[in-house]
Amino acid sequence: MNNDQQVNQDLFDMLKSHSKDVYDEKKINDENNYELAKKDSSKMVRAKISISKKQIMKVTGVALGTVIVFSGFLNFVKTKNMEKLLDNTVTVTEETTSFSEVVTSTPDITFSEIKIEQPNQNKSSNLPEIELFDVGNNEYISYVYDYMNTSEYAFFEKMASIYKVPSQVMVAIGMQEAALNHNACLPNGKYYNGCAIGILQLEQNCNNAVSAYNYISNFEENVKYTDDELCDIENNIQVGCMRFQQSIEKYNGNIYIAIQAHNYGEVMMDKALKCTADEKGIDVVELINNYQDLSWLKYVQDIHDNPKKYLEFWQYGTYGSADYLSRILSYCPTDKVIYQYNGNEVIFDLRYGISEIVNNKLK
Repeated sequence: MNNDQQVNQDLFDMLKSHSKDVYDEKKINDENNYELAKKDSSKMVRAKISISKKQIMKVTGVALGTVIVFSGFLNFVKTKNMEKLLDNTVTVTEETTSFSEVVTSTPDITFSEIKIEQPNQNKSSNLPEIELFDVGNNEYISYVYDYMNTSEYAFFEKMASIYKVPSQVMVAIGMQEAALNHNACLPNGKYYNGCAIGILQLEQNCNNAVSAYNYISNFEENVKYTDDELCDIENNIQVGCMRFQQSIEKYNGNIYIAIQAHNYGEVMMDKALKCTADEKGIDVVELINNYQDLSWLKYVQDIHDNPKKYLEFWQYGTYGSADYLSRILSYCPTDKVIYQYNGNEVIFDLRYGISEIVNNKLK
């Protein structure tokens, strides 16, 4: 653990122990509240610190800045030094269009098929006894619920309906990545880290092309975009949803792996999966297809702890967030989500890793 991480850990416990009173002082849309919520999403452990409420409000921004700047350095190095390894550029299957052409051609539509449920719902009798994840257990989940009543959340619903990814998971990623504060994470924004943009923290100069199936227009959509266009929240969410669809398709509908890949990148996820499959003596596809097999988290942790074993040129002591998946699920406002995989509509239970195909071949 480096000094920056230790400082962040100490600051977080300080904030956590005093945050209830601070949250009561301002409304949900106050930027300071989002800062505190973002602070909760950092990688930290407990420490006993006594500090006044006034000092807490003063230090919150410093703490958040430290977290984002540190992660920004990691993302910057990953972006610059892994270009030769990241073989995840988009294969264009039809004529590539400009970003603005695609955005203006997509209709305003709400993914009304998804019904929001409270996270602590009663267990079904046919579910296994062991839960893989305690979904929606984050103490600041209320901020996600409140955000879902804002006009910005309509962009998540719209893009989720077009690319058939779960809006609840995407908004949880936005909470973890940017505390749902898009403007603060733009160039010249208060928490801009120098290498990632906006609410979904999309890396700059990262191919700037993406391809995904558009279920409204029923064709493979290929988009080229600029970093400046990612500064528009709707564009940012569109690209993020398209990339998430790519990961879901690549990992055979395994949404757990797709979520962790948003943080690790597909190259490092592939390494974790291969190491796990080799250790178990099975094929990688067999591992991916067993959604309840989370043994690959062992190598996600090992990559985090010992990155130079997997990337010789890595200059830092750790890599990514080993607990990224559980953190995202802690912000997810519903247990069950709906998405498309290989043209099939899937209902997935995030608590138990159970999927059910309810509609075949929508493509």
